[in-house]
Amino acid sequence: MTESRLPKRLPAVSRGQLWMSLIGAGLALVISSLALVAWFSHQAEAIHRAGQESAARLVANGLANAVFSDLITRDYGALESRLVQAMSTENLVSVLLLDSSGKTVAHVQRDPDTRKPAAGFDPVKASIPDDLSRIRIEHGIIEYWTAIGKPIRNGVLRVQLSASAYDSALMNLQSQMTWILTGTSAALMLILGLMLRQTYVLFEARESGLLQIQRHLTSVAYRDALTGLPNRHLLREQLDRIIRDSKEQGGGFAVCFLDLDEFKAVNDQFGHEAGDELLVQVAQRIENCLRHSDIAFRLGGDEFVILLSNISRIDQAKPILERILATSRLPGRWKNQELYYGISMGVALYPSDATTPEDLISYADRAMYAAKRSGKARWALASGQQNFLV
Repeated sequence: MTESRLPKRLPAVSRGQLWMSLIGAGLALVISSLALVAWFSHQAEAIHRAGQESAARLVANGLANAVFSDLITRDYGALESRLVQAMSTENLVSVLLLDSSGKTVAHVQRDPDTRKPAAGFDPVKASIPDDLSRIRIEHGIIEYWTAIGKPIRNGVLRVQLSASAYDSALMNLQSQMTWILTGTSAALMLILGLMLRQTYVLFEARESGLLQIQRHLTSVAYRDALTGLPNRHLLREQLDRIIRDSKEQGGGFAVCFLDLDEFKAVNDQFGHEAGDELLVQVAQRIENCLRHSDIAFRLGGDEFVILLSNISRIDQAKPILERILATSRLPGRWKNQELYYGISMGVALYPSDATTPEDLISYADRAMYAAKRSGKARWALASGQQNFLV
């Protein structure tokens, strides 16, 4: 076909079909855009709600594990300290702890003006819901209840959280996308991709924030607040692990139970502040005496436990024990005062003395008391097969 035979213009029907096609394509684009806006809004709201629920459950369950031991032992001072420490999470508004009868044990809430956490001492009238697993959201505050102790309920914990900075950023992003997606066609898809990527970055940042909260709560649950040493919760886990490894790989280890001599005299003469400072210094001295593979724990008060790995004979542990005893010959210091103390220790060997966590700690504890009866500032072996008192 030559150029002269081409039509000079499209027939009217063909032009009408073209316009209808363009209009249809535009309408399809507008409808698909609106559908995409609705879908994104729904997904963003669902993810936002799921993130709030996940954060509430994570915080509540972490706090429940952290305060379980203190609630059982009724150490309300330590319990309140843990709750105040946990309130470093910015969007945590209130923490309420009730015992099994519904009586208020502790209530820590954030001051609306100063944003600082404070403990309240007045009883709180709170109705424990029948379904603890249900999340409640009212006026932007997320409320979640969880039981403490299973199968026997020792108490219940209520946490209230406000929207985090990541939540606000997500909702602002949703509003921006609603306006942008109703714009024109070609640019809309590019902008959509960029904004979805930004959404992903915000979600990643939010997940990172939740991981930081989890690490913080783990530290509260498994670390002694005063000395920073692992506490009795982590001791049991580490004992189970090291026993399992010893069974699989052979070898043994030692459990050393430490108690400070004359610690009560330090508290009576200089006060509990001086006693706390002495405990911090003793913890540092003990850690400086250990090998990289050894772990020191604080059980509470002036009692410590040390796990000495790869120990099959007492003579292998003797240099470490003597280093620890030597540190107690130098007094601690507090406000230019010298704090004199001693250390009595009991040692139990795995597997020669005992093979279970309970027996190892019990035998080491008895050996420590034997060392005290023998004159203090020394160590004693649990088995008693050799006289290693020094």
